[in-house]
Amino acid sequence: MHDSVVLRRLYSVVLCVAGWMLVPACGDGFGRRACYPERLQVSPSTAPPGGSVTLSAPAASCGAGELDNVTYRISLLEFRSEPRELAQVTTAAGGEFSVEVQIPDDARPGGAHLVISGSAFDQCDDDTECAGYGTQINVVS
Repeated sequence: MHDSVVLRRLYSVVLCVAGWMLVPACGDGFGRRACYPERLQVSPSTAPPGGSVTLSAPAASCGAGELDNVTYRISLLEFRSEPRELAQVTTAAGGEFSVEVQIPDDARPGGAHLVISGSAFDQCDDDTECAGYGTQINVVS
């Protein structure tokens, strides 16, 4: 193989590794990945207006305390409406929490989402795509 081809391939590998270390979405720039909260659990997943559900998440297996003592805001998002804040909860060690959330009396029957703001999923800028932190519920009459 010609020396210039080998050098170009080596240069490409070095650029890829350097680029990976500098991309904030992949970690903190030193190979450490962000610690995200665990998957949400809701019980029951169906509730009438005025009823309540318990929203919870277990402790994450990653991190060094960045999920401890974080305040989350929990909102109800219904189809074609603005989110309505229903509760706040402060996490325990590893991001673990459990909170009872009351569904508003005027919630419309159908699918809705309980959405959490204040988590690591919110931390992105306008140039990146963000994931949401929430779960679906069904409001029944």
